[in-house]
Order: sequence, then C-alpha cells, then structure tokens
Amino acid sequence: MITKIKMKINRKKIDNHLKKWWHLYVLALIVLVAFFIRTYNFADWIYLKSDQVRDIKKVQSIYEGGLAELPLLGPKASGSNLFLGPIFYYFQYASAVLFQSVEPHVLVFPDLIASLLTIPLLFYFLRQFFSKKISLLTVAVFASSYMFTQYARFGWNPNSLPFWGLLAMLGVFKVGTEKDRNKAGKWLIMSAFAFGVVSQLHFIAFLGYPIVTFLFWIFYPPKKIHPKFWLAAICVFLFLNLPMIANDTIGGGNNWKHFVYTLTHKAEPRGALESALRAATYEGRFFMAFVTSINNNEVSKIDFIGILYVTTSIFLGVFLWKKKATALFRELSSKQRAFLVFIFVWLAGFTPLYWKLAYDINNSRFWAVVFVIPFVSLALYFQIIFQIGKNKNWQRAFQVTPYLIATILIILNFTAIGKWYGSLAAQEEIDLFGRKWSSKTFQQQKLETVWVQKETSKYMIEESSKKNKKVCFKSPNVYSAVYRYFINQNLNGEVVDSGDIERETIVALGKECEFFLIDKAEKSSNQALAKVGKGLKLNDKKAIGSVAIWIVELDGDFNVKKEKKQSVFEIIQQDIVTEIKIEENKEIKEREEKEDKKPERKEDKDWGDLWY
Repeated sequence: MITKIKMKINRKKIDNHLKKWWHLYVLALIVLVAFFIRTYNFADWIYLKSDQVRDIKKVQSIYEGGLAELPLLGPKASGSNLFLGPIFYYFQYASAVLFQSVEPHVLVFPDLIASLLTIPLLFYFLRQFFSKKISLLTVAVFASSYMFTQYARFGWNPNSLPFWGLLAMLGVFKVGTEKDRNKAGKWLIMSAFAFGVVSQLHFIAFLGYPIVTFLFWIFYPPKKIHPKFWLAAICVFLFLNLPMIANDTIGGGNNWKHFVYTLTHKAEPRGALESALRAATYEGRFFMAFVTSINNNEVSKIDFIGILYVTTSIFLGVFLWKKKATALFRELSSKQRAFLVFIFVWLAGFTPLYWKLAYDINNSRFWAVVFVIPFVSLALYFQIIFQIGKNKNWQRAFQVTPYLIATILIILNFTAIGKWYGSLAAQEEIDLFGRKWSSKTFQQQKLETVWVQKETSKYMIEESSKKNKKVCFKSPNVYSAVYRYFINQNLNGEVVDSGDIERETIVALGKECEFFLIDKAEKSSNQALAKVGKGLKLNDKKAIGSVAIWIVELDGDFNVKKEKKQSVFEIIQQDIVTEIKIEENKEIKEREEKEDKKPERKEDKDWGDLWY
C-alpha cells in the first residue's frame, strides 16, 4: 500500500515536472538534431577556399609563434582596404589551443558552437512576445535551415553574426523594457560585450546595430540605470576593441582612414528608387532562403513572395500594436508592444544601409544581421492561425495548421541539406525533387571538400616525388591557395604555383618541376587543354571526387616557328588593341585624379610590435 502511494506521488512529481519544463526538453531535442546535421562528416566535408586558408595560416603563425603573434587587426572587409577587428582570429586561436591542433575543422568549432547557441537564444528572444509552443515551432524551422546549417560548417568571420548580433540586440531590448533597473544594467554590459564582438565580424554590423539601438531607445529610453553599469559597458566595449585602437595608435590611424574611405566610397551612387527596389528584391530572396531553403533559381517569383511575406507580417504587427484588443487577439502587454516596435526598428535601422549597398548585397552574409525578421514573421503567422483556431467551428483545422506548416518547412530544409550531403558523398550533383541550386545558395557548388583537396595535393606530391621534382600547378583561382597550403604542409615549401602554364614556363622549369592542371572531373582532356598555353599536352588524367588532375607536358609535334609567325592583319589588330588600351588607361587616370585619393595601406601590426 505504502509503495503504491509512493509511486503515485513520484508519478505526480514527474507529471508536474514535465508540465513545467516540457519546453526545455523539446528545445534540447531540437538542439541535439541541429548538432547532428551540422556535424555530419564534419572534418572531411568542410568548405575551404582562399579566405579560409588565409585565416588558417594566420592562426597557425600565432599557434607556433606565441601570443606576441596575435594580430591587432582581423580579416579584410570585402571590396576594401579596411580591416575588421581580430576577435575572429582570437576565437580560432582559442580553439586551436584547446584542441591542440590547427587542422581546418578545429578552427571551424567557434562558428559551430555559435550556430548551436543561437537556437536557445532565439527561443528566449521569441518568448518575449510569443508562447512556448509558437517559439518552439519557429526555432525548429530555424534549426533545420540549410543556410544556417551551412554557416556552422566552415570558418568565416560573418558566420557567427546571428548569435552575437541577436545577443547584442536582446540586451538593447532588455535595457529599454526591463522593469528591474539592476537587471537592465547587467543586460547593458552583456549587450556591450556582444556588440564588441559582432562589430568586428562584419562592416555592416558595425554600422547597423548602433542605428537600431538609437532608434529603439528613442521610444524606450534606458532610464535610471546606475552609472556604474554604463561605465562597465563602455570599458567592456573598449577592452574588446583595444587591439584596433592600439593598431591605429602606433599606425597613425591608418585603418580608421580606410574606414572613412570605405564608408564614403563603398557603393556606386544609384537612383534612390532603383536602389530601394534592388535591396527589396534581395531581402525577399534571402529571407525566403532562410526559412524555406528555396531561392529564385527554383521558384522564379520567390523574391516577390518574400517581400509580400515580410510586408504583410509588418502590417499585421502594426495592426496588433495599434489595436488594444480585437475579436482575435487579446490585449498586448507593454513588453509585447515594445517587442513589435523593436522588430520594426531592427529592419528600419538597416534599410538605409541596404539602399546604399544595393548592388553589393547579393550574398546571404549581408542579411545575417537581420535574420530574426523572417522568423518573427513566421511566428506572427502562427500566432494569428492559433488565435483563429480558438473559434469552436474552426478549432481542429486551425490548431493543426501551424504544426503542418512547420513540418513542411522543416521537410524543405532537410531536403536541401539532404541534397547537399548526398552530392558531397557522391561527388556529383544530385537533384532531389528537381531542385536546382545557385552559387549564392549552394556554397560548395563545385563539391570540393577538404578530403578531395587533401587527396589531390597528396597525388601531386607523390607523382612529383617519383621524379624528384617540385610541384607546379594551375587550378581555379579560388582554390589555388588551398592546394598550395596542403602541399606546403607536406613538402615544407617545395611547391611552385606557376599561375598560367605556358610552353616557355615548362621549358624553363621542366627539370625542377612537375606540372599539373586541376579542373572539374567531368571535363575531357581537350576541354581542359584550353586552360593552358599552346604547344602543350595533357597526360594521365586522375579523377579524385569532383576534381581531375592532369600532368602537363610539352607537345613534341608542335611547330614553334610556325606558331610564332604573325599575319599582317594580326599585327594591325594588336596595334589597334594597344591604342585602345592606352586611351582607356588615360581615361581611368583622369577619373582617378578627380576622385579622392585612396589612403595607402600600411603594414599591419601585432601585439609583439607594442612590446619590442
């Protein structure tokens, strides 16, 4: 009898526990699934191009040379001579020290961790307005997103923008709305820390988040926060940016000059309407890609659908904010009303930047800073469907609908990931349900994985070693740094990237170098031959996954003297081309003289320069 009573009590405790914390168990399950899809065949399939090799070499020099090698600046901002902060390198270095390795996949761990942490952080953010149920459904869609899964699987400074940006903005929201001013002060410090990180990850984050903060605090100003919290926040932010401050102090403000130049010259001036339409098109495209993994190559009107999707949700938000209560919606709390304002100013704060950069933002990294918007829109649609479902006549259908929508979106996302992984495994394009992929959505469109690149490098090393020669090769430009890195790792510098392979090059270096051509595996030898100069031939095609390697040799049947002869027409044509180039260069020079002169780039410093 006593045992039965105890069992009933324990069962009741378990039931009460599950009722109270069930959402955390579901959230943990979502994170676990996200971890699995983000780490599947992680080490062999990560994405590696010239930017990643640049970063690996930088971290390797720190790892081998000690803390004095820590740089004061980070990666270069795309399309400029402005350098970002070094926090990205510091995170990678910390991972290298922790795991005692500078293998490419080890340096991706900070981005992987940030991607996973974004899931519970997004849940907490959505809970400021939505129910547990709606927040979990939305987070499940985010966790399965092809785009954000991809961001977790290669090292790049913009990849952790969603986590650090959301943390910074959550702090801004809390500072303006938290009733407990002591808690608000702590959130202020947290926001300053996150902003100190995210401002070093991408140029647009450094510009956009302060605008959002300013706009929101106009409506919800941070009142009665003790000065000690403001002082601590300023100190935290300055401490995180100390390397850049130190660099410009000893470098005469060189990076700051490039910041000003980039700010004023980053984009070409265009018409306001033209820029706005273009920015809106990209907004619709990438917001849809974030939620559904579908882009404009798959559905031609996806840009318009994306714009409509976000626009209608904004109107819905404004309607909810303006109305005290309706037949469908209960009265919103002050915090919920503030949340809607916050989402609106988050998008509005970045909009002027997108207009200015309208012709440069056809890449998902520019939209990662506002990734929250399409998912909040999705949650708003879930909210209205559930509210309609409270009507007894429609209850069953409408209560099920959000779950059905979320399931469809998750299936679309998993389909995208399945196609990606399937293609990487088979090393050939696999079309699932007729889905086509563009280079902007599908980062590894050429299917080159670290495993393929390592094996290709190994093959070139083995073949050249047979003849006691160095490796000389030509590959697509975006991958040449990768092959050079892996070959150097094994040959201790015995590699020559010959660039364009010409007959004269092989004649001059043929005794010390074995020449290789790297291209797509599906290409025939005749197609690949067009990538090298005349008088050469390709032998011994070796296919490794999506890549093919040929040994390049002199063509003995090629008549050099005959080829060197030029017709009168060719000589005249060359003269005409030369004259045109002279005129073009003259015009370029005149145009450059009219423009402001670009600051010269001085040598970047590291911490050792401060001490020695």
